[in-house]
Amino acid sequence: ISAAAARWPGRVAIEMGADQLSYGALATMLRQIGTAASALGLAPGDRVALVSASRLDYAAIVAGLAEAGVIVATLG
Repeated sequence: ISAAAARWPGRVAIEMGADQLSYGALATMLRQIGTAASALGLAPGDRVALVSASRLDYAAIVAGLAEAGVIVATLG
């Protein structure tokens, strides 16, 4: 994602209905989520369960945690 963000920051990465998220915005969100996870004490290999409605933020949270090495179990 970071390589795509560097090359096409304004291109749409995720689209759900009328909502869109560009590669640049997604890369920023992934860094922020990784930083937040670390601040909460999560480390690579830790496991978290995530319950959320399907929406753009949900996809970014799952990707950000996975990029930080956190194992995500999605419950829906």
